[in-house]
Order: sequence, then C-alpha cells, then structure tokens
Amino acid sequence: MKKRILSFLLMCVILLSSLSAYANNKLTFNIVNLKDSSNIEIMIQGERERKAILVIKDSRKTHFMDEISLDENGRAKVKVELEKDRKYDISLSSDGDFVLKENFEIRNDKTDPGEVEIPDNKNVSLRIEGYSGTILNQSNIAVEMGESIMDLTKRILDSRGIKYKEKNGYMISIDGQAEFDKGSGSGWMFTINGKFPNKSADDLRARDYKRIEWKYTYDFGNDIGASKNWLKIDDKFDNKVDKILKDLEEKDIKEKDVLNHLKELSKEVDKISSDKRLNYGEKIYDSLYLIQNKFKSNDVSSKVGEITLKLVKLISKDIENKERTMELFSRNLGLVNLSLENIKSEKEREDLAKDLIKLAANTNKEIKNPNKNSKSLVKINFAKEEAISLNKELLAELKNNQVNKLVIENENLSVELSLRDLEAGANLELSKDYIAIKDGEKRDIKLTPPIKIRVKSSSKDKLIKINGETIGGLNKGKETVAYGNSLGEIELKDRKKVNFEDLGNYSWAKEAVEILGGNEVVAGRNEMKFDPKANITRAEFSALVARLLNLEPGSKDLNFKDVDSNAWYYASVKALSEKGYINGRTSEKFDPNGKITREEMSKILGEILKDYDYKQVATDELSKFTDNSQVSSWAKEGAVIVVKNEALKGSDGKFNPKANATRAETVTMLYRTYKLILED
Repeated sequence: MKKRILSFLLMCVILLSSLSAYANNKLTFNIVNLKDSSNIEIMIQGERERKAILVIKDSRKTHFMDEISLDENGRAKVKVELEKDRKYDISLSSDGDFVLKENFEIRNDKTDPGEVEIPDNKNVSLRIEGYSGTILNQSNIAVEMGESIMDLTKRILDSRGIKYKEKNGYMISIDGQAEFDKGSGSGWMFTINGKFPNKSADDLRARDYKRIEWKYTYDFGNDIGASKNWLKIDDKFDNKVDKILKDLEEKDIKEKDVLNHLKELSKEVDKISSDKRLNYGEKIYDSLYLIQNKFKSNDVSSKVGEITLKLVKLISKDIENKERTMELFSRNLGLVNLSLENIKSEKEREDLAKDLIKLAANTNKEIKNPNKNSKSLVKINFAKEEAISLNKELLAELKNNQVNKLVIENENLSVELSLRDLEAGANLELSKDYIAIKDGEKRDIKLTPPIKIRVKSSSKDKLIKINGETIGGLNKGKETVAYGNSLGEIELKDRKKVNFEDLGNYSWAKEAVEILGGNEVVAGRNEMKFDPKANITRAEFSALVARLLNLEPGSKDLNFKDVDSNAWYYASVKALSEKGYINGRTSEKFDPNGKITREEMSKILGEILKDYDYKQVATDELSKFTDNSQVSSWAKEGAVIVVKNEALKGSDGKFNPKANATRAETVTMLYRTYKLILED
C-alpha cells in the first residue's frame, strides 16, 4: 500500500512554499523553501533552552550549523542558500543525541512536480540470529517517526528485556553474544530485505524496508551469505586494525609483541577514512590507554605518543561532531601526559608536546560561541587516573600558545582553571567526587576564581556542593554546571522546591523564580508569597548578584560612606564594587535603600557578561526599542550586551530604562544572565 504525500522537491520558481515536517519525541524540524529562490529555512521546534546541531550535505559541500540556540518557546530558525538541481541530506541532533536524518532536493523544473509516491512501510519484521540460535523473531512491528534501523532494534530489544551493547551504529553484543567470541572475524552484521548494506544501522531509515535481520558471522560475513564484493578495502582495513587492537589487549602479551603491534598500528592509522575517524579513534584510544598503563617503558611510551599524535591530527579535522571530537581529543591529551613521563629524550618530549598543544589550541578556536570572545582553552581528560603530575612540557606549550584556561576532567567531574595558577609538576588528585590541585609540597594551590565546575548528571533539579557549601548550578544537557571559588569534595544535592502562590499573572517569571529560589539565591516574603510586583533596592540587588556568582569581598577599602561595615549587605556591595560591576550614585554615596532602575541593572549585568567573555555590541542594538533615546549614555555599553543576548527583552517595544525594576523582572534577568555565563 502506498500513499501520496507532498513532495520534498523544493521548487525554486513557484510562489507557493512547500512544507515538510520531521519529528521524534525531542525535536521537530520543518523545511521551507523561500519564494523564487534556492534558499531554504529550517524551522526547529523542541525543548526550550536546548542546543541543536544541524548538518546539510551534498556530494561536494557540507553546511554545518553548530550550537543553534532554541529560544524560550523552544524555537529557532536557520536560513541556508543551496544550489539548484542537487540532492541533499539533512541531519539534526541535540545534546549529543541523534534525532533524525532525511533527504530532499531543490529542482529547477518549471513544471509543478505535483505529488510523489513514497513507500508506506508502517510495519517491518525483525529477526536476530546468534551463534546460540534465534534470539528474536517478531513481525508487524510499527515503525516510529524518524526511526533508524538501530533505533528500532534497540527499542524492541529493550521492550523484551534483552541486553545489548551498541556503539556508533554497530552492535557489539546481543544477549551476551559478542564480537570476537568466535574468532577475529566474528561479530554482528545485518541485512535489509535480504541484502547486506554498506551503511551503518544508524544511517538507514527503518520505514524504507520490510525485513531486517541481524546475523552473527564467524568469518567476516562469508558464512552468512555476504557477497565476495562486500568486503571492500575499508573493511579489510577494519579487520586488520580490529585484529591488532584485540591482540594488544591480550592479558599475557609481552612488551616485544606490543612494540610490533604498535608499529603496525602506526602504519594503519594513516589509512583511516574520514567517515571512520571518530569510531576508530575511540577504539584505538582505549587500547593505547591500557597498554600505556601496563608498560611504562621508554619505547612503548614513545610509540604510544607517536600514534596519538597521528590520531589527533585526524580527529581534529572532524569539527562536524563537536562533542565527540573534543572529548576524544581531551582523552588523548591525558594519555600523552602519561606517556611523556616515561619518554627519556627531552627533545622528543618537547616536540610531541608542541605538536599536540598547537593542534588542541587551534581546534578549540574553530569551535566557539559566536557571541563570545574567542577564549583559548584546552581540555585534558585523565579518565580513571587518581593521582597525576602535570607534565612540564605540556604546561610550557600551553603557555607558549597563549592558552589561558585549562579544563581538567575525568569520567564524572570537570573543572576549568586559570593556567596562570598552575605550575610544572603540579599534582592533581582526582576521584569521582573529589579534585584538588597541590604543589610540590602537597599544599593546596590557591586558585583564581571563578572556577567552572561540571558534574555528570541528567537531572534538572540538582545543585553542586563543594566541601559542604552549596554553590548553585543549572542543568546543561547531561551535566550540572556552576561556578565556585575552590576545589575539594564535590557532591550533588537536590534543589529546594519552592511554590509561591502569587505568580499566577507572572508566568514569564515563574521558572526563574523557582530555579533561583531553589538555588537559595532569592527568597520570598514567606513560603507562599514572593511579591513579584514590588520594587527592589540597590542593596538587595547587590546581595542577589553576590549570592548568584558566589562573590566574596577582598581587602580593598569601600569608599561609600552610607554603607556601614555592620550592614547585612556590606560584603555584597564591597564584592561587586571590587569587581567593577557596580558604582555609587557618587564616589562616596551608594544609596543602598534607593530603588534600582532597569538601566542600572542592565549596566551591571552587561559588565558581568563582559567579564565572562561576551562580546561588546554596537549601540544600534537598542534601536528596536521606541524609547531607546532615553537610555543614559553611561548605561548603553552594558545595556546593548544584555539586549543582544536576550537577558533583557523589553515590554511592548519599550526598554523602560528609568523604571524601577520589580522583583519578578530582576530575578528573570538574573536567571537569564546566569544561564548565559554557564554557556561554553
């Protein structure tokens, strides 16, 4: 049975735009062609505040749009100019999760293409044959929208309680039957409508086929009916590398054999095709990490360093897969930190460190937030290591490349440090819930705040505590992120639940109040009353900002004569003044009880965003407001930054710069600012 649906063929000459929608349970996207052009708009709809990655490819060119921000309504719009008479593949992902792939074509026909027929395979059959017999045989499986063959297979296995292990579109094991169980050529393959495809199960839509079968092979597919032509050059490469990696992981392998295998592997790394860089990069890293920890000799470490350098040169080209690229890059830097400790030649150590850090610094520059100044940052992942000494050659090259931030991470924690705080030989103490930086005498190194801290967590209601003190935090995908002033014992705690009854007419502020209330930044008048329409004083605002950013006062004198050192807000005003975030009405008058205006608040929050690397913006950004001429000249520099980054959105087309800020407005702007400073 087939049905007729609107064509994906986008006509460049007709006046009526066609609309095609794709979806899964996380995101939807629509493709809309613009009238009389080859331009298209991608309309994305999903969960608010998420990030999306969009890739459009044809045989010659890739259009890559990274870090697309969905607004508070969960929407984003992207415009792309494409060529006529070409076929394109489009894919969308979010927070590291693959969402959907589809294809479409822009044609130059002058005739209306009408409608096209597309197979309506709502149901498929799935059979899985292992070496111990039939694991699953099910027919009439309803295919879900946008579901790949791998998605469907995992869904059915999950529904049956059958355990499996999958990575990057390849089944490693099903029901306890794993690759290599029956020899170096054994593992899982699949057929679609009886044929072996040359694509992964992630890249094929389940709805396009009627019959899917997974089969266990003992001999690279030859024993289950794969044609002789199926094993192509890339597959021969795969088999050879897989064999080397399996041999390297033999329990009783000798160092002499390790060196021979590493020499062979070094030759093969150069042959990795672009579509397999990350998959094989991850496999090779895992094997090298095991070998480096098992054999700490000069020769093995030298060879591990050589292969790692080749590997990162390859994966640094793959900026389309930002998250995986950066994670693998950081793991390899951690591996090299171990290797360098065992390499005897000073020149070899220096050359290896120089090449790697240069690559790392350049790769990070290619992947950045367009609204922020380029921050020279390098990540080093130390995996499961618990006591590490920072290699002096790596630190020297980080400084030579003007890297100012170093991210140190393991499987659970990540901290972003100022490089100037670190010295050669600094010792890291790491575990799942602890991190400390010590000097050569095992004393804690004094670190420059703010320190960005991440803890793995998919919960949206967790806060971070350091040494028992809550520092706040927000969920960013699969992590909880916050800024702190020190390191030590790190743990998660539940965010406090708040439920004020007087926010009924302030739905736009409800999330901000509940989050920052739960973070113990802002409090209500009592447990049930927030008092959203009340104005806020300059002293109150200073206290909110200080709590939000965990600011602590320094040793400078405070010149404001109307701020008593015993006042409850003294430390907050002093901390903001020292950071240059807030000024007085005059050099000696702060006016703590005066109401803070919207332009004063914008100026302060703009200064904070600048301090967290957000770019200065042209003042014409304020022209969208009908009352922009009323914004004071001293406030404009900060105001344009908060407007550009949507920390302030105005009301009915007005900025209202002289109006006193309400509690609801204040907390909403603080919440938006907090989310911005936690962005990469």
